Amino acid sequence: MTGILGWLLAWFFIKGIFMPLTGGVKKMLQNINLNEFILPQTSAKQFEQLMPYIDHHLDDFFKNKLSQKMPIISMFVGDKTVTELKGVFMDELQLIFPELLNKFIDNSKNEFLADFENKWSKKLEHILLKATTKLRFFCFVIGILWGMLMLVLSQIV
Repeated sequence: MTGILGWLLAWFFIKGIFMPLTGGVKKMLQNINLNEFILPQTSAKQFEQLMPYIDHHLDDFFKNKLSQKMPIISMFVGDKTVTELKGVFMDELQLIFPELLNKFIDNSKNEFLADFENKWSKKLEHILLKATTKLRFFCFVIGILWGMLMLVLSQIV
């Protein structure tokens, strides 16, 4: 009996994490502020790493795509203007990048939480139940040993 009780306790623990009534993992995930994991220094460093990529695409936009989409404006835009415009755009991007990153993280978190109950909860529950098979067996064995110890002690007293 105690072996079965030990196994059931471990099983109910895993099931309890994903119970919709208490919220379980979803409630914990809602309380996590992912923005705390990305420091302002990190976002500045990430932006610096993206600078060559952004510069290349802005250059391509001003020299090629702008002339295709707006041929009249492209006649007035020379290399000096392209360089100045790229500088202005890069300064503005550098200002909005941390805010953009925070918005992206918040939107991703909200979308994940919305999908969590429908999509991820069942998959994670299945994975956890499979991963804890040995733990539940261990709880079963401990329960049996505990039951035998209680039986022996009850016979002595």
